[in-house]
Amino acid sequence: MRILWAVLLVSSFLSYGCNGGGGGTDGGPEPPALDERLGPGQVRAGVITSESELLEGPEAHGWIGDFKLYNDRVAFVVQNAFEPRGWGPYGGSLLDADWIRPEGEPGREVLQEVFTHIDVLSLNPTSAEVVSDGGDGGPAQVRVTGIHQGIPLIDAATNGALEPKDLEIVQDYVLEPDSDHLLIRTSLRTRTGSERNVKVGDLVLNGDLTVDFVPGWGDIDSDLPGGDMAYFGGYTWDSCNLYTGTEGDIRPAFSVEGITPITAGEGVAPRARGDEQPLTIERILVVGQGGMDDCLRKLRRLRGQESEAGLLSGTVVTSSGAPEAGAGVYALDQSLPEGAAVVDQTYTANDGSFEMELPAGDYRVEVHAVVRDPVQGEAVSVIAGRTASCDLQVPEAAVLAWACRGRDRAGADTGVLPCKISLQAGRDADMRAPVATDILFFGASGHGEAIVRPGDWTVTLSRGWEYSIERSNVSVEAGQRVEVEAVLTHQVDTDGYIAADLHSHSTRSDSDYEILDKLSSNIVEGVELMVATDHDCQADFAPWVTLLGQVTDSDASRWLRTVVGIEVSPLYGHMTVFPLPTHPTGWIYWQIPWVFYEGGRFSRSLEFPEIWQRCRELGAEVINVAHPTMGSGYFTYLGFEPPGVMPALDGLPQEKFGTGFDTMELLNSKDVDVMLEELVPLWSHLNNQGLFRTAVGVSDSHGRTSEAGFGRTMIASSTDDPRQLDLDEIWANLRAGRAAVGGGIFVTIRIAGGTMGDLVQASGQVMVHLEVQAADWVPVDRMDLIANGQVIASRGLAEAGGVDPDRPALRFDGAIPVDLAADTWFAALAYGAASDRLDPVFRSCRPVGMTNAVRVDADGNGAFDPPGI
Repeated sequence: MRILWAVLLVSSFLSYGCNGGGGGTDGGPEPPALDERLGPGQVRAGVITSESELLEGPEAHGWIGDFKLYNDRVAFVVQNAFEPRGWGPYGGSLLDADWIRPEGEPGREVLQEVFTHIDVLSLNPTSAEVVSDGGDGGPAQVRVTGIHQGIPLIDAATNGALEPKDLEIVQDYVLEPDSDHLLIRTSLRTRTGSERNVKVGDLVLNGDLTVDFVPGWGDIDSDLPGGDMAYFGGYTWDSCNLYTGTEGDIRPAFSVEGITPITAGEGVAPRARGDEQPLTIERILVVGQGGMDDCLRKLRRLRGQESEAGLLSGTVVTSSGAPEAGAGVYALDQSLPEGAAVVDQTYTANDGSFEMELPAGDYRVEVHAVVRDPVQGEAVSVIAGRTASCDLQVPEAAVLAWACRGRDRAGADTGVLPCKISLQAGRDADMRAPVATDILFFGASGHGEAIVRPGDWTVTLSRGWEYSIERSNVSVEAGQRVEVEAVLTHQVDTDGYIAADLHSHSTRSDSDYEILDKLSSNIVEGVELMVATDHDCQADFAPWVTLLGQVTDSDASRWLRTVVGIEVSPLYGHMTVFPLPTHPTGWIYWQIPWVFYEGGRFSRSLEFPEIWQRCRELGAEVINVAHPTMGSGYFTYLGFEPPGVMPALDGLPQEKFGTGFDTMELLNSKDVDVMLEELVPLWSHLNNQGLFRTAVGVSDSHGRTSEAGFGRTMIASSTDDPRQLDLDEIWANLRAGRAAVGGGIFVTIRIAGGTMGDLVQASGQVMVHLEVQAADWVPVDRMDLIANGQVIASRGLAEAGGVDPDRPALRFDGAIPVDLAADTWFAALAYGAASDRLDPVFRSCRPVGMTNAVRVDADGNGAFDPPGI
């Protein structure tokens, strides 16, 4: 697929590259190769024509036909004009940035995207070209020209209040030889009418793996603070980037769902006619090595301020004198108020040493070592041109090693088993005691070790809610290594079903779940099929499953299959959609648009039925209504407030309502009470009008403290092996209702030889056979039998082993007789008491499980006649 896409784009962009100064097809010089290493004084720009010219790394998003600018220090990729794939809705944005590593060392590009805003609207390109390839000894330069157009999310949030201006926009990306930064220059004129006052800047998306950094505030994990700031940075242990204006401070405009436009300058754009020079706003992106310090040094040299700075160096060791490698080291300016004094950051080397360059002044050093409280040193004065020192000591850590094995219901050993490690302070901690979520481990390989705080712990080893758990006490002293082991039994019989999480998020959208962590979380909870549904982004995590296997020295594909999906996220209601195609770069945004533009201006947000058509065109087999009655729920938008307000379907606005969806979430995340009180009545209401849509359970997990796998959908499958799944079968079974909602409890139903999703023929008295399972540590209370939306029978559920000592998970196994007077649909719902929880494995989650409907044709006409409302 990547090769085919490459061939198509190369042929498409050859003439485009020539127009941009690439040459080579009209008898002119061949375009410069963009995979050759350059030396000092050299710089190069051109159109990428082969994979070898792309940047490497987990966030690298460039592709054939994009532009590359690089020298012997740094490299950048600018997206071509007509193939947008980033969060920015149009082409021409800066996609990739990295420093040039030594030959043979792979790149680790981590920047997500930088794209321009002009009065919080963007640049929609009409052309792009290489102005200079750098061969003449001057700078390399790529130019993007275009018009002013809105950003869909912001346009929808403001209902189109931000009107595009009739601007002539020229954006240049300029890289000098021997430079560590890229210059971004936007030039503006008005094409018609009078001059315009405008603000210009960029949306800077630092990337999934990057820690955002703001001077004074230091690390931030939310919206940018307001007010002027010297720069906006981001860093990892291996790289940094720094965005700032060439003339001074930058200023965040506002934030919409975590997206913050930054203004770098403002002024008056003159009319295009006449000799008046355009308004020009410049800003730079500095790229450096690990921690913020390297980027700050480069900025000082660029501004001629290095003579005003000195060095602060030291060593961080543990209480035993061992070097503490990889600790975060922060410089706090003592002239600034507490809480707003962080001005630099770096990491300790393998020998525990660190060094920062700081403006002359008084500082304290604060060290953040893994799972230990921050440690501050004494105040130290930094003098320009000299080196000050500050050595610090951090507490000794402890090491907890774990190993898990599996066992089937017959007691046979099934080998190494992935498991989760949860720690609660103290010995013999109560199941509901708080879990130390900062040291929560996802052991995808089934064994490993991690740093923990010394002390007494209750350790729980688990494998989701289908397995038994093991709890043990450990006392870990500083510098000590302690081992825990567990054998976990697969107690809940799920043969014939695959455990699926159909709604989950990673750092591709509004989540702090790094991708490998996300996959590990699913694996240790026993999820076997995970659909990636980041907001308006379709991402393929299959290569990451392979990478996880390499990192953990295990076969991660044995446990987890991933599918490309998306959460289409108009502000009035969300839906998840899958499967979808994989883009050659691995992920792409906005392939399912939900904002309609006319003449380049925002017109309206599209309605769900309109969006569904595009979903089907892309190959979606399943369209799912996400969290139907939340603030961003489709049925809330339609006016439903279950159980009290539930309009008839034939009375809903035709432009808003349609039946083109396949499933709906009854269990989303931990919201069991919402499921029981609102969504089961809503689902029943739809069934009673003949609109049977499959009920599903999902995690909708956005962070590692709300792990995957509590809410899941058990889908009928001819195989339990994720590697052998027939996805066509899975989607067909899901659409047909051959699935159960699982949240700690697994319920199945059989009537007259049929089960969930079936239409069976029976009359008179029927026997409804029900089976309820929950692992021996899961508290359960009751089971309800539902007929046409009404509870017609209720049964208490047994304690573990109370039905069959050899099957401790079996809590009910029996038949309930029902006399039929008309066509009837049946479902079963099991749940824990209002106070029951699945702690410490799924914190604060109340157990629940539910079947989908079995329809009984009692009058023998071969169809189901709904009871109505």
